[in-house]
Amino acid sequence: MSRYLLFGVYVDWNKRDVMIGLVTDSDHLQLFLKSKLYWTRRFDKVNLPIRYVALYEKGSGIRYYGELISYGQRKRSQLPGASKHSSKDYHVFEVLQWLKSFKLRNNSEK
Repeated sequence: MSRYLLFGVYVDWNKRDVMIGLVTDSDHLQLFLKSKLYWTRRFDKVNLPIRYVALYEKGSGIRYYGELISYGQRKRSQLPGASKHSSKDYHVFEVLQWLKSFKLRNNSEK
């Protein structure tokens, strides 16, 4: 069986419909959470369709995830927050809301 309960939803690992997005720092995390967006310059459209975006924070793992409601491309200058890459194109993922995930434990943890 390839279905597992994750974040309160059954995930079928044969369908690669979750994108893990890297969050580089707490400022970006706050921008993503506040705007209900995630953006990146590196994304291959061959990976579409996706259903969920999960935010991966270095050192903390995945603490937030959201159900995707739209995808598009925008210039960085059209997105929240300052950036030196204002003229570059970004892939933008809009989520319905960011939900807090729970910490996964293995059986050896007490």
